[in-house]
Amino acid sequence: GWQVLFILPWAIPEAIGTMLWLNIFAPVSGWLVLAAEKFGNVMPLSIFKDWGGSQNMTLVVLLITALWYGFPFMMLAASAGLKLLPQEVFDAASIDGASAWQTFRYVTWPILMPLVVPAIIIRAIFAFNQFYLFQMFYFVNSNFNMFTHARLSYFLVYDIREFTGSAIVNIITILFLLIFIILFNRWSKAGEGVTYA
Repeated sequence: GWQVLFILPWAIPEAIGTMLWLNIFAPVSGWLVLAAEKFGNVMPLSIFKDWGGSQNMTLVVLLITALWYGFPFMMLAASAGLKLLPQEVFDAASIDGASAWQTFRYVTWPILMPLVVPAIIIRAIFAFNQFYLFQMFYFVNSNFNMFTHARLSYFLVYDIREFTGSAIVNIITILFLLIFIILFNRWSKAGEGVTYA
C-alpha cells in the first residue's frame, strides 16, 4: 500500500502534477493562501503565503514539487537494490560488532551504490531538463533566474524566434550533462560493478 502511494506521482503526467502543486501554492487562490487567510498565521505552513516575493522561498516551493515528482523513481531503484543485498554480509557485520551506522556506511551503501548511481544519473538528467515545472510557475519570476536550459530553449524558439540561440543552449546542455555523467560515474565507481567479497 505504501509503495503504491509513493509511486503515484510517477503515474501522473508531469504537467498535471505541476498543476496540482500550483493549486496548492498559487499566490492568490492557492490552498495554502486561503488556509492562511482563514486560520491566520498560527497555521504551520503559513510561511509559504508570500513565497513569490522571495527567491529562497520560491526555490523551496519548486524543490518540494520536483522532489515529489522525482521520489518514486529513486524509491523503486533503492528498494530493488535493497532486496538484492545478500544477508551474509549483514551477518558478518553483526558478528564483527558493527553499529547500525557502520553497517550502512561500510556494508549497505558500498554494495548499493553501483545499483543506485545509474538511477541518480537518470533522475539528475530529468531534473536538469525540467520544463513543465518552470513553465507552469512562470508568473513567479519572469526574468532568467527561474529558467532551466529546457525552459530557456523553449523561450528562445517560441517567444523570440531565435533558433540559433536555442541550438547553442541545447549543445551546451548535452556537453554539461556528458561531463556530469563522466565525473559522477568516476566518483561513484559504478562501472566497477557489484562485488560481495
